[in-house]
Amino acid sequence: MSDFPLTVADGAVLAVLVLSGLLAFARGFVQEVLSVAAWIGAIIAVVFVLPLVRPLAQQVIDQPLVADIAAGGAIFLVALIALSILTGMIARRVKSSQLNAVDRSLGFLFGVARGGLVICLAYLAVSWLVPPQDHPGWLREARSLPLVESGAAWLKEVVSRYTGTVEQHADPAREHLRKVLETERLARDMMSPEPKSSSLRDAMPEQGYGQRERRELERLIGTERPTDRSGQ
Repeated sequence: MSDFPLTVADGAVLAVLVLSGLLAFARGFVQEVLSVAAWIGAIIAVVFVLPLVRPLAQQVIDQPLVADIAAGGAIFLVALIALSILTGMIARRVKSSQLNAVDRSLGFLFGVARGGLVICLAYLAVSWLVPPQDHPGWLREARSLPLVESGAAWLKEVVSRYTGTVEQHADPAREHLRKVLETERLARDMMSPEPKSSSLRDAMPEQGYGQRERRELERLIGTERPTDRSGQ
């Protein structure tokens, strides 16, 4: 294997880069970027539109989870188709203009970068499933492995930094939500306290006066009234 300059992994890396670059070259930079934007826009549409159509979907489908999945999928497909038509119109205008050559050149570079991202993600997935020391020889001896490892390390750093920032902002929000829910629970318990069980009522002493105490109190009041009148 060491006598041959390239390994199977090198061939796969080269094939992915060239194929992704050629596809992006044929489509153009504008269409590639707008295609990604269309997917992102469809996801955003699901986030904002789903709460509005959820009651209608739950009237048609009894299961809430199934209703959300069906409504979300329909919103995503409709938004993706509409945005794809719009991006296609914009891309065709660019291709028919004088910027066609620049658009295709930038598209090829975009495709190569996208292929590199796919390769780094694939390497991270393989490394997560199989430790690096257990990788086959054709992967460990690949000439492109140092570049792939550098790209994968950079990608992990970016993702960890982003997730750390998200967690940093999410912790106060999570704590605030916990306090709000706790306050709401306490207020609900105070407004409608749970009835005590019969055993607990029997064990606790009776509050207020009993029948015998009431009769004694009425007798004392009745005997004191004539005395007060005679004294006057």
